Amino acid sequence: MQHGNNPKDRGCPRSQFKENVVIVSSKIIVSDKPLSYSPVRSLYTAEERFADVRRTLISVRRHIPNAYILLIDNSILTQEQRVGLCKLSDIFLNIQSDKYMNHCTDRSPYKGAGECIQLISAIRYLVKHKVSFSRLFKITGRYLLAEDFSMEPYLRRGNVFRRDSTVLDREYYFTCFFKLDISSLKQFYGALLEIMRSYNSRDFKRFGGWADIEVMLPIALGKNFEEITYLGVIQKVAVKKTISTI
Repeated sequence: MQHGNNPKDRGCPRSQFKENVVIVSSKIIVSDKPLSYSPVRSLYTAEERFADVRRTLISVRRHIPNAYILLIDNSILTQEQRVGLCKLSDIFLNIQSDKYMNHCTDRSPYKGAGECIQLISAIRYLVKHKVSFSRLFKITGRYLLAEDFSMEPYLRRGNVFRRDSTVLDREYYFTCFFKLDISSLKQFYGALLEIMRSYNSRDFKRFGGWADIEVMLPIALGKNFEEITYLGVIQKVAVKKTISTI
C-alpha cells in the first residue's frame, strides 16, 4: 500500500488508542466519466475541491475533540498539495497506484464503489497498525461540520445514522457522515465487502434493486444503528453544486 510520501506515516507505534478516529474519504481530481445518475462527476474544479478538502480537515479538527484524522485520496497531487494535506491530517493515504481503487473512483458508474473501496483501505490501515478507538466517524471530503454541530448524540455507545426523509421511494440514509462504535467495526468491514461484491457483479437483488450506497449500507448493517434527525453537517453536492445543512 502506498502512503503518498506522508512524513507522519513512517510506521505507527503498536496498540495505539485514539478516542475519535475520523476517516475522510476524498477524490480531489475527478475523471470525466459519467455516474449512473449524472453525466458529470463534479461541477467543481480541482482547485475548488482541494480547497474544500482543506476546509473539511480544519472543520473536523475544530469540532471533534481528540480527532485522529485519516484522510484517503487517490488523486495525483503536487508535492505542495500533499504536504499541505499532511499537515492538516494525522495520516494521509495518497494511494495512487492501486488500479482497482482508481477504477472504482474514476471509471465506475457507481459513486458508492469508490467510497467503499476507500473505506476498506482505511480500515485495513487501522487494523494493520493496531489503532483502536472509542468512536469512528466517516465524513465525505469537501463537507463541513456546521457551527452548531454537537458531539452529544455521538457520545452514546452504538452506531449513529440519519435517514433522508425527503427520499420517499426507498430507505435512504446519509453516508456523508456517520458514527460507528468500535464493537461494530468487524460488521462494518463485512458490510463494505458485501456491497463491493454487488457492485462488481452488478447484482443488487439483496438491496431491493437499488445501487445507492445510502440504501445498501444500512441494509448490509442490518439497521444496527440509532437514527437521529440532525447530523450537523454542511453538504456540498458535487453534481448539482448545491449546499445545505443536514
